[in-house]
Amino acid sequence: RTRMLDSAHNFALGFFCYPLEGQYQQEIMIGAKGINNTLAPYRFCPNNDIPNIGYRGAPLTDAWNAVYLRDTVPCLQRYVDGFELDVRDVYAMQELCAYETVALGYSKSCELFTEKGGKALIIRKKPLLYSLHAADLNQICLSGPE
Repeated sequence: RTRMLDSAHNFALGFFCYPLEGQYQQEIMIGAKGINNTLAPYRFCPNNDIPNIGYRGAPLTDAWNAVYLRDTVPCLQRYVDGFELDVRDVYAMQELCAYETVALGYSKSCELFTEKGGKALIIRKKPLLYSLHAADLNQICLSGPE
């Protein structure tokens, strides 16, 4: 954990220069089970570790991945030797495209996917992003879904 704090401090020194006072405030949050942390709410919620509550959407998103990536897996497998790709691998590659684009401004891995695949990824994400309201999350966390 000291390494994480030191890395954040050194990044700030490189970005803002010395001295940091008045230029930068480092927020240190506890990431332990049972401690409410907005960056890791799953650690606070006691129902998170119950699969049919904490991960109740996983079977549906896995099923959607299998549908929209069905043709993509064998297509990409032609270019990979010594490792058998599955739907989860290809989904992770698609996620990498988004993360690299945000972090670097461009991702070569995005060229592996079509616009249709990108739209399917957005469809996959929408329930996670838009369908749960704070009241619903509170209900699920404290007492489980109805």
